[in-house]
Amino acid sequence: MAIPHAEEAILRPYLSRVRLLTGQPLTQDGQVLDHAYFIESGVAAMLARSAPGRPAVQVAMIGPESMVGGLALLDRHAAAFGTVAMLLPGSGLRIAVADLHRVIDTTPVLQRLALNSVLLLTRQVVQVAASSVTDTLIMRCARWLLMAHDRIEGDDLPVTHGSIAIALGVRRAGVTIAVTALQQAGLLHATRGRIRILGRTGLERFLEHWPERDRDHRGRSGDIVTTAPPAAIAPLDGFAPIQGAGGQTLSSTAAMPWPPPMHMVTRP
Repeated sequence: MAIPHAEEAILRPYLSRVRLLTGQPLTQDGQVLDHAYFIESGVAAMLARSAPGRPAVQVAMIGPESMVGGLALLDRHAAAFGTVAMLLPGSGLRIAVADLHRVIDTTPVLQRLALNSVLLLTRQVVQVAASSVTDTLIMRCARWLLMAHDRIEGDDLPVTHGSIAIALGVRRAGVTIAVTALQQAGLLHATRGRIRILGRTGLERFLEHWPERDRDHRGRSGDIVTTAPPAAIAPLDGFAPIQGAGGQTLSSTAAMPWPPPMHMVTRP
């Protein structure tokens, strides 16, 4: 989410830079939001389940185009809907919800940008829900790959067929068939633990007018939302201790499991 320089200066005193590890939860279902995150690099996934005990599936992706915890703008005591955890590692800028409200309440430009991120996320959730009902599995895989590609630098996605299957709530074998078909069409190249996008335009055509159908994020498909992270905040030195959604300090070296353990994606 691109933030104007004047507003960056207002935010700066309240921000801390944090490493974001694969599998690290940033919010947890049912817990009051105490921090919001501006992702600088990496991709977060919003996970939800249809009923207690059912598998969690991905309903949205969040990257540098948006923010995590934007729901707190509507209600400073809001509890998270679903869990947001890191799908691809990176870094971000963390701000306490109380400080976010302090700044937002007196800065209309930031208020508009932050609320727009909530709107974009809501739209994405609706589109993903529609896709899960009306699109074929190969189309859903293509959409997922495009959404992830939108939010990274370069063309290599460090993902497995298994992680895509978990995100889509389908069997791994089905994802393997879909990825193989897309590879045979020359649109990607899949190796163990990595998928390289070779033909983004072809993937977009495969989905029939991707830019028109998916307006949640258009960094590569028509800059509705500027994708540059808040680079002017870069002089912030070092990283704060890594924390989970519950405030516990996490290891700064070892990635967390993906998908997150079940206690991370269920309401306590």
